[in-house]
Amino acid sequence: MTMARRGSGLLTTGDVARLAGCAPRTVQKWHDQGKLPGYKLPGSLTRRFRRGDVVAFFKAHGVPCAGLGDELFRVLVLGDAGPGAELDGREGLDVRRAGTLFAAGVLAADWPADAAVIDLGIGRPEAVQAARSLRAASAPYVVGLVYPDETGHRELLTSGFDQLFDLPLRPGQLAACLYERAEVKRRGR
Repeated sequence: MTMARRGSGLLTTGDVARLAGCAPRTVQKWHDQGKLPGYKLPGSLTRRFRRGDVVAFFKAHGVPCAGLGDELFRVLVLGDAGPGAELDGREGLDVRRAGTLFAAGVLAADWPADAAVIDLGIGRPEAVQAARSLRAASAPYVVGLVYPDETGHRELLTSGFDQLFDLPLRPGQLAACLYERAEVKRRGR
């Protein structure tokens, strides 16, 4: 059993090699060349890598993160990046953005999200269509970001949205909601 499986958040060279589908020597070369951050244990050639650094490296180089992605809660943000900006860099969240409904559909086809956050600033009909389409494609939980002048919240909740937040958001409000959903997913409910 590796250190990562015991919950330390660190991966061995062998762990990274198995996840990447390559030889341990390749992982050592990535580290030696400065491509993959990590460290050597004092007085040893043994290396350790932080899980987050490995995920970032895999994403940057197009390596599938099958063994690591299961721990991350995938969130697709559709619309203006501003209201969902609080999600950037949050531990445990893999956040991807799409500016249009078409881009969200393309992304959802290859990257099934656990949740979608839709900014109603893209237009109400488009947001409703996006909520329905993303729910059908991949995202089992859909959150809407509603502007102060928006009316008809009840209709939105029957049109594919699970939860609505009024803008401006309170600090951490959206992240707290998504962490709660991630916990529900982790528990298998």
